[in-house]
Amino acid sequence: MSCCGKGRANLRARTAAARPQRPVSVAPPPPAQRPAPPADDELAIEYAGPGPVLVRGASSGRTYAFSPARRVRNVAAADAAQLLLAAAFTQRP
Repeated sequence: MSCCGKGRANLRARTAAARPQRPVSVAPPPPAQRPAPPADDELAIEYAGPGPVLVRGASSGRTYAFSPARRVRNVAAADAAQLLLAAAFTQRP
């Protein structure tokens, strides 16, 4: 038996060296998503708030999810008027 844990350290080193090393693969980041162009009855609305938010359109009943990572969403034109009343939302050209 060795003193001060040297035997355990040697054993760990031999065990780690005996394990096969797994290759590390790094996936490229996903490409930035651009919102699809709005349909005739939709408007592109941008969110400028600090955190994620779910908004339910009063006219359509659709739920829209906005976040700092996904700021621009296509919104039904009937719901856009409601959203644009809030300072955190603006219309994109």
